[in-house]
Amino acid sequence: FLLSRARAMRLVVQRVTRASVSVDEEIVGEISKGLCVLVGIRKDDTPADAEWCRDRILKTNFWPDDQGKPWKRSVATGGYDVLCVSQFTLFAEIKRKKGQKDLDFRNAMGSDAARVFYATFLDDLRTGPAGDATP
Repeated sequence: FLLSRARAMRLVVQRVTRASVSVDEEIVGEISKGLCVLVGIRKDDTPADAEWCRDRILKTNFWPDDQGKPWKRSVATGGYDVLCVSQFTLFAEIKRKKGQKDLDFRNAMGSDAARVFYATFLDDLRTGPAGDATP
């Protein structure tokens, strides 16, 4: 699933039975059943954009209920895990110059600002809407 509002953060969301992220062959994050989310932050994203994305991650019904009826449980209602991965490349554009294809990342937020924005986004995702604790 690709979740995005026009001209705002981009999320690529995948249901997983388990997922992990490794850096230099060391696992730095892992989850059991839940969502793996690639998070792209645009240069002019706001806290309102982050809130919209947080709510989509927590409240969208991706799983069936106990009777097997599809699309009835969300991360918040089912107690599932979320693994987020910062991914500035979601804002890459391919530019053509004299037969070459170059990538342009000018729409992605700069690295220093993105680190702060992403950390705040993760904190808000952990606490959930209106500061309610989320699994």
